[in-house]
Amino acid sequence: MELLKLLLFGNLLFIAVKAITDKVLDEDKCIDRESIELIQYDIELITYINEKDYKNIETDIDIYKQFKPYFDKQRANGDFIFQGQSTMFFRPKSDDVNIICLNYKNLIIATLATEITYSSSNGTSTTIKPRSHELSGHKQTVALYFDDVVPSNFYNYRLIMKFVGMITDNTGSFYKTPYINDQGEKKWFIAAADFHGAGAREIFPCWDQPDIRTKFNISIKNNQKYIALSNSPSEDYVETTDDSGMVWTRFKTTYNISAYHVAVVLSDLYPISENVWGRKSVESHIKFARKIAENTTLYLKNKFHKAQFPPKVDHVVIPCSRDEGLESWGLVLYSEAAIIYDEKLDSIAWKIEVARMVARKMVHQLYGNLISQSWWSYMWLNKGIASLLTTEIIKEYINYRYPDLFTVQLQYECLRLNDYYDMPLVSKVVTRADINSLFSFTYYVKAPAFVRVLEQMVSPDTFQTGLKKYLNKYQLRSIDISTNTADKFFDLLLRYDDVAYGHLKKTLTEWSKQKRYPILEVTQESSGDLAKIKLSQEYVNETYGQNLWIHVTYDTQSRGENSKWLSPDNPHFHLTDIFKNDWIVVNARQTGYYRVNYDKDNWEKLMKHLNSEEFELSHEFIHVLNRAQIISDAYYFLLRNKLDFPFFKNLTYYLSREVDYIAWYPMFKIMEEMSGFFPFPESTEIKEHLQKISESVLRKIIHTDKNVAYEFTECLRQEAAKWACNLDSSECTHSAHLKLTSLHKKRLSPIWKEWTYCKGLMSASNSSWNEVFHSGVLDNNLLRFLACTKNHTVIIGYLDLLKSERFTKAQYRITVFHSIIARHARNELVLTYILNNFANVVPKEIKKIVALTDIINNLYNIDHLEFKVYNYVRRKFSDEMGSRLNTKIYKRLAQITEHVDYFKSFLMTKLIYA
Repeated sequence: MELLKLLLFGNLLFIAVKAITDKVLDEDKCIDRESIELIQYDIELITYINEKDYKNIETDIDIYKQFKPYFDKQRANGDFIFQGQSTMFFRPKSDDVNIICLNYKNLIIATLATEITYSSSNGTSTTIKPRSHELSGHKQTVALYFDDVVPSNFYNYRLIMKFVGMITDNTGSFYKTPYINDQGEKKWFIAAADFHGAGAREIFPCWDQPDIRTKFNISIKNNQKYIALSNSPSEDYVETTDDSGMVWTRFKTTYNISAYHVAVVLSDLYPISENVWGRKSVESHIKFARKIAENTTLYLKNKFHKAQFPPKVDHVVIPCSRDEGLESWGLVLYSEAAIIYDEKLDSIAWKIEVARMVARKMVHQLYGNLISQSWWSYMWLNKGIASLLTTEIIKEYINYRYPDLFTVQLQYECLRLNDYYDMPLVSKVVTRADINSLFSFTYYVKAPAFVRVLEQMVSPDTFQTGLKKYLNKYQLRSIDISTNTADKFFDLLLRYDDVAYGHLKKTLTEWSKQKRYPILEVTQESSGDLAKIKLSQEYVNETYGQNLWIHVTYDTQSRGENSKWLSPDNPHFHLTDIFKNDWIVVNARQTGYYRVNYDKDNWEKLMKHLNSEEFELSHEFIHVLNRAQIISDAYYFLLRNKLDFPFFKNLTYYLSREVDYIAWYPMFKIMEEMSGFFPFPESTEIKEHLQKISESVLRKIIHTDKNVAYEFTECLRQEAAKWACNLDSSECTHSAHLKLTSLHKKRLSPIWKEWTYCKGLMSASNSSWNEVFHSGVLDNNLLRFLACTKNHTVIIGYLDLLKSERFTKAQYRITVFHSIIARHARNELVLTYILNNFANVVPKEIKKIVALTDIINNLYNIDHLEFKVYNYVRRKFSDEMGSRLNTKIYKRLAQITEHVDYFKSFLMTKLIYA
């Protein structure tokens, strides 16, 4: 395949070059799998993380005498380093191998120690050393040149290399992160795991390509205060004979895994169970996560009977760490903050997120670690499959409606990102930086969206059959790079697809390369009995090509769901026998990755139906996935002047009766996008509408039984309450105030803390405000919430307290001042008071220019900027500072004008339909 050739160009692998030549190796000439068979790696790593550890360096003369200045420098700086030895067992396939090339990055190679030893069956051995090492930081390769060829008729071949590397603060290589253990001591967590983006070469020189698998024997020497974990169970634990306090941990031989699956962990974390490690203090808070891990394992073993699971999976819960998808063969790493869950205090949404996080990591043990990809460009397939299987697990153990929520969340976020970024799943990989780019956030969002569309296209049953065949056929195998793994998966789907779309494979390949998404247009003839669905030509070539096959599903009010294909030869089709008054919904159940724009008549029919008594009686005439899609698409076309705001307002009014969180989800995301406009006076109409529908739905769900649907209803209640309060709902602030006054009666959930305090204080009396103030002087968050009151007299009094010695810490004074500015600078009375008493109310820790910049950035009224602040600056500052402040004023005025004009552009747009 031409695409594969492009992907392979520029990537060095472990190879044997047949020709005897001294010329510089070109990357595209280094690939020669026919010359060497890789059998196994033995990897020994020694870590040095304190002064006592460094004493052991001198025991390895080859390493020490070559790099003594380097070691001395790192030792003096207190840096962490590691040294290692890699023994690669291989077998030449020909008698003319004299150059060997491996990947490496950021390692110091001990060239004096490099050697190849080959031995006969009777034990006779020969050792040869390379004439030279050619190191290329740009290519990330080391080429070993030998004067003699390596004969192919011996029994055993070993390439031995020794090296040194840094333990850095960056994940993706050998990295370290500090944490406080259960005894309150500072400790280090050290790991090398999940080398997405070809990071294995930063740990040991290797043949670093995702489709190459082999066995690994891993041994770790480290300070005995730390426990070592790796991909397989340990089989030997040996203390050193000196007084260094170092121990060797040797692990059982792994299954066939790729280099980037190799993982090592060093920590003093508590053994919560036989295979779970973390701080003892969080043991009770990760019970839910552990249960999900157990259920996921059970689910996968029942579903995939022939899958070869790791003999043991260790789960490591890391304090003070971001979760960056760290899951390797037999070893899964979690951020502590990402999986802690308290049923009494945490939200339903967080419960689902924790379950999703844990389940996805466990699924990755199969469709990430068991199956290789032919090249980095196809890693997305495993990620997409893992995400889809995760939704099935959450459906099974948490909430049966989760797949619908996941679909809406995924489609909304993916389409929104795709409006701003090109998001092909398959990209050309020419440089090493290209490999790292394949693991960006856009890649992780679009992959599951594509795989879900694929499942719906071929049918769920066909897809599940294909998954099992795919796993059974390719698990723990090195993949032939002559074709890509995605094609192999597509072939399996075709083979087991009864419908057998002849164009399916070509369709899937084209879709995986698309940078953007298509838009379909729906028009209905004036007679009403004929409708046309076509591919919009407005964005062709700009965002997507003309050679797309698109599987179009649709639903009509009287005829139900059906589907047809749009093709390059037929980019449109007609629906016949449509009743004149029927609405049409395209992309039924969101089975496709595209947007839909309707003509005026159909948009009106959809709006009227959603606001009708018929909808009130039965919501399912239009599926919840399509109700969400209609809101999302309508907002998209509103922003592009295809729809006007009065129509959007009428359409979304139906949400005042919509009690399904899934249908509401796009509207909550839209509110987030609009929220930057809410402080402006021009936003009144939007805010009043959104407040009205939020209050209405809250009244409808105020009393809900705790049945199966309760969890999503609670999500809706939490989000609707948050937005109703943000939109200045008096009902909301009253409810929050009642909750605030009864805090002493029950424990407050963290998810309701800000809402209760901030919204409750909005309408609180002076006595209530003072009560919170006196209880919160030593709580930075409560000091911030106190600024939420809308009583300007209380706020001016709060400012006056800054002049007293009430706040002993500088951070408290800064928090109070900034919180007041952020919420009340736009209030003319408060702004006037601040400017008139500027020297007295601004904390001494805040520079004048910083305080005024804070005020300028929190103003939304042009008059306040042009007259009050500008005149104040003109009177008080005539030097360079005044000039700098005026520049900031002009910049803020331009921002306000631009922001208001942008929102006015769709608030005042005349109605235009497709």
